[in-house]
Amino acid sequence: MSIATSSTVENLILKQGTRVMYQGFTGKQATLNAKDSIRYGTNVVGGVTPGKAGTHPTLGLPVFDTVRQVTRWYFRYLYI
Repeated sequence: MSIATSSTVENLILKQGTRVMYQGFTGKQATLNAKDSIRYGTNVVGGVTPGKAGTHPTLGLPVFDTVRQVTRWYFRYLYI
C-alpha cells in the first residue's frame, strides 16, 4: 500500500465518537443504512436532504437543506 493510500485509509476509519452525517438522509436507502449504523453504535448526528429541512420522520435526527448549513457541525464522515 502506498503512503498516499495508507493515509487515505486512515481518514476513513470511524472511531468512537466520530460524527456521521448522511446525504439524501430521508431517502429509503439512507434511512435503512442509518438505522443499521445506529444499531451498530455509530454516532449518526443527522443528514442532508434538499427541501426537507427539519427532523427525520422516523429517526428524530436533524435534517438540513444543504451541506453548507451543517458546516458549523464538525463531522468526519459523510455517507452518500
